[in-house]
Amino acid sequence: MDRATAEQLVARFSPGHALVDHHPLTGGVSAEVTHIRFDGGSFVVRRPYAADPGERAARVAALEHGLLAALNTAGIPVARPLGLDLSNAILPSAYLVVAFVPGTTEVPAERLDTALDAMAALLASLHALDPGAPGFAALPAREDPVAGALTYLPPGYDGLEAALRRRTYAGRNAPAVLHGDFWPGNLLWHDGRIAALLDWEDAAVGDPLCDLATSRVELASAYGFEAADRFTAAYLARHPLDVSDLPVWEAFVAGAALRFMGDWGLPAEVEARRRAATTAFVENAARALA
Repeated sequence: MDRATAEQLVARFSPGHALVDHHPLTGGVSAEVTHIRFDGGSFVVRRPYAADPGERAARVAALEHGLLAALNTAGIPVARPLGLDLSNAILPSAYLVVAFVPGTTEVPAERLDTALDAMAALLASLHALDPGAPGFAALPAREDPVAGALTYLPPGYDGLEAALRRRTYAGRNAPAVLHGDFWPGNLLWHDGRIAALLDWEDAAVGDPLCDLATSRVELASAYGFEAADRFTAAYLARHPLDVSDLPVWEAFVAGAALRFMGDWGLPAEVEARRRAATTAFVENAARALA
């Protein structure tokens, strides 16, 4: 984004103010994200699927804008939506504007237990929302985890493949609003609390086990299996679930992560550690479903 475009965005969404500076925010792979500062404040521009200037970008931007508005009303900490532009007049594809939320994704080791409890409380609050309420009803349905697990199953797990092919997904839990990628990297912390849950492009409606499995795989990769288990216990104490299908969801989530991890640009030592922890979930699923 050049300076002239940033100035147009300030004139559109904060008329009467002057641009101070603008810079891209990195870390995500599904949107072009720019922080724009002006005299008196700032906002963030999210252009989903920036390489696709067509209808898909417009649908994604509109869905995310409506979702953030509904979540903000429901008390879920998210970046407050400020505007939506589907005109392609300033940028070549649809985008939304949200409030800038200061914070960090880093969790100090000495505060990990408190952070895990806060994460569990937030996920339980999200899953307690009515998925049929305005702002959520348009979300897509989450796919069948058995089909997903079979799609991404690494080679060498013939027994797990056979067990999955014999299994029919029952969907034993009531559908919930899902974040779709609930992990520490999508949480902003400020003054010891969760200031915002970011990156809702994978949001859907489906079994809460989907978010739980994702969180467990990511937490084990970042902080170890004990941390993942502490988080799980804290979550289930607030939002009890039938966990019979959790190994299926973990096979799906872990298999997909292993398939695409090489595209994430991780340092070699980080990728090796994550692969080891993630593979353990596939192996655990193989034992649980045998």
